Amino acid sequence: MRFSPICTQQDAARLRDQPSIAVDVGFAKAGRKTCGVAATGSLGQKLSHTECLDHLVGWMSTKESAVLILEAPLSLAFANGNPSPRDNFERLKKEGKSMTRYWYSGPGAAVALGASNILRHLAMKLNNRDLAIHLAEGFVSFGSDWDHHEVAQALHDSFSGSRPCQWHTITEGDYTQSLLDFLAIPSPPGAPGILIPAN
Repeated sequence: MRFSPICTQQDAARLRDQPSIAVDVGFAKAGRKTCGVAATGSLGQKLSHTECLDHLVGWMSTKESAVLILEAPLSLAFANGNPSPRDNFERLKKEGKSMTRYWYSGPGAAVALGASNILRHLAMKLNNRDLAIHLAEGFVSFGSDWDHHEVAQALHDSFSGSRPCQWHTITEGDYTQSLLDFLAIPSPPGAPGILIPAN
């Protein structure tokens, strides 16, 4: 099994015919269905984190190549060794109020930890399979009142081209790193690009 980041919108367009699965990453105690999952050929559903792990392994185990979109930070940015915003998409000014969803604090940090657990789990459970997982980040925030399964469905629809979206490319440099590199999971260079569905 190998992970490969989908870095650009052009990369994503080339992979549209691949089976794809989107996950609104939740990371909460047992019994809480805080993950949303939507895949090719099925509607979105809500699962607990453990159920999501099992679902992903089962879904991926029948594939040779697939796209995985995780609604969680998949890249990290630092300035002088300290966590730093990745770019303007993590900040919003609306009606005179500033809102943030940084990768390193609050909900962003929690779901980054959840995504880390998902990636490590897939790397362990599918290690012996001949499988390519193409990885992209989803970003849904700032006033969206979608439920978890609706977030996953919006990400899946955006990747497939049936919903408008923006694509943000992360430029790796001295201060930016892919979460895969941070976790020491082998992958080609580059940080996964970020898919932002239209509300």
